[in-house]
Amino acid sequence: MSGKKEVKKETPAQIQAKKNAAEIKANGFLNPFSPGVTYKAYLATLKKDETVAENLKDKISPAKLKWLLNDLQNLKN
Repeated sequence: MSGKKEVKKETPAQIQAKKNAAEIKANGFLNPFSPGVTYKAYLATLKKDETVAENLKDKISPAKLKWLLNDLQNLKN
């Protein structure tokens, strides 16, 4: 035994989860257009009966919201 503690490296997913949590704390929401944010991670932040449109109203541009809703619908089908 060398007496050194093994330092576990964080995985990219763990690093991104910390970034997401910091963004939510700073802004009050997770922007799905932020670098590294996945739709799965964003959707997991929604309250039980909250829609994407409700969550992002007045937080992103109407054009981005429309694009996002269309993209999510396409992925769903």
